[in-house]
Amino acid sequence: GARADLTLDRVDSVRGRVTEAGATGRVDFEGFSQIAVTLGGADDALRIVDTVTTVDVRPGGGADAVTIDDISHAVSVRLGLGADSLVVRDAGAALNVFGEGGASDRDALSLDLSTRTAAVTSGAVNGSGSAGSLTGFTAGAIAFDTVEDVSVLLGSGNDSVAIGHGLSSTDVRVEGGGGDDSFRVTAIGAGLTTLTGQDAFDTVTVVIPGVPLANSFTNLRLDAERLVVDNHANTTTPVAWTVTDGAQVDADAGAGTVPVIFAEGVDEIRVLGGTRLDTLNVVSTLPSDTDGLVDGNR
Repeated sequence: GARADLTLDRVDSVRGRVTEAGATGRVDFEGFSQIAVTLGGADDALRIVDTVTTVDVRPGGGADAVTIDDISHAVSVRLGLGADSLVVRDAGAALNVFGEGGASDRDALSLDLSTRTAAVTSGAVNGSGSAGSLTGFTAGAIAFDTVEDVSVLLGSGNDSVAIGHGLSSTDVRVEGGGGDDSFRVTAIGAGLTTLTGQDAFDTVTVVIPGVPLANSFTNLRLDAERLVVDNHANTTTPVAWTVTDGAQVDADAGAGTVPVIFAEGVDEIRVLGGTRLDTLNVVSTLPSDTDGLVDGNR
């Protein structure tokens, strides 16, 4: 069918409006408890500027592009067949996103806050299995299920984001933008989790409260000035840490050395040991110098 290019907006607090690019007519509506937008099999486009009631979006087939500027009411987007993309710039109400889950077509959700100057102070990426959430970035929580690519683009503030997910088939990417950004990582899933600080001085802290486990953070991809490996809450088991070429953090808690964190892309690595007799071995196979510092009080 023909490609649709629709815009859903509000005229005032009760009246909504639908327009199509290139068309002179429009559809105004009010008094409905929900609006359903169903698109066809072409590569359609839908922009939601704001809402006057709850909205259910079903893009259908094709590589569809949905953009949300803001929502004042709950919205569900059920991405259909094809590699669909959803870009969200704000969400004043709850947003639920459902991917199609096809074997070859990857659906993408991007929360684009790159033009903001105010800092995000309590952003969080959570989830397990196929279902996850983005909270603390917008007034409304964003939930997603069976979406292969999820990204968050932050603005120029000093942002703080907590990463603690066990997503089984979703790649997660967070870009810090300007400002001194802080990422606190407690868990990551089977896909890649990419944290990019971009401008200023950015810190990634990987929190390991107990015995380091093999490959727990080897799916991390980092671009930041500092990586802090925080094992200070470990009060039971001494750990022999090894940092190789500033790109790999390994640990031996008595059962042999295992890879723990893939750290390539950071300028500085700090390891905060526990209360037992920890050691740190810095290995360099590179021709350039490597600086190491052991501080028994930190």
